[in-house]
Amino acid sequence: MGRQGQRWPVWILLLGLSVSVSGITRQELFPFGRNAGDQSLHEGNDQTHEITLDKPITFYDGQFNKIYINTNGFVALEQPTEETEYLGNMPASFGMIAALQGDLDTSDGVGKVFFRQDSSPAFLQQAANHINRAFPEEDVVNPVHAVVVTWVDVASHQSESRGDGLEHTGRRNTFQLVIASLETMSYAILLYPRDTMQFQSTGSGYTMHVGFSKGQETYLDFSKKQGPYYRITAPKASIKNLAK
Repeated sequence: MGRQGQRWPVWILLLGLSVSVSGITRQELFPFGRNAGDQSLHEGNDQTHEITLDKPITFYDGQFNKIYINTNGFVALEQPTEETEYLGNMPASFGMIAALQGDLDTSDGVGKVFFRQDSSPAFLQQAANHINRAFPEEDVVNPVHAVVVTWVDVASHQSESRGDGLEHTGRRNTFQLVIASLETMSYAILLYPRDTMQFQSTGSGYTMHVGFSKGQETYLDFSKKQGPYYRITAPKASIKNLAK
């Protein structure tokens, strides 16, 4: 069903979409921010922005010309549902690439979610280096298009009734998702800088998840059934291990 690539510190899963997870320093992230030409999500909790892609993303057996970037640590392949339906759950009922899905918040103006499409030779070469290093026995990969999303210093969202939001704890997470595409295959590169993964669960005790889900599939009799999915993380301890 899948195949794990060599660990260098990256491990890979092949399943419709290829995934690599790497523990690195913050300085080793792909370029991000205003100076890199990024846009950013509006500040808040559960913000979503739709992007029309210059090149489609291949996910399982489909190609997608639009994606939806969300504050809560994921990219959706269709309009996401209300957050109460997916927080703490994996798989989701819709197509999701979860870099670190949880109840996140940027309302304080410190945390940001940056994103852009990038087809520059330097960026694509950097993505290719990650992929080819993970699959040294495979043919050399040369992506033609990439999307990069960076969640920077994002906080856990706490309900007002708790009165113990992140402004009191100072804990924040930074992580990055790069979706690098060829004509018929897309690779997800997940990057978790060391010392920037400071919390493992979010408001109301929601467990955070990394993985991907095809979402629900509709059959000829109009019934729906959960499609394939893969969890990279399960217990809280595995969240800590992402950056190692």
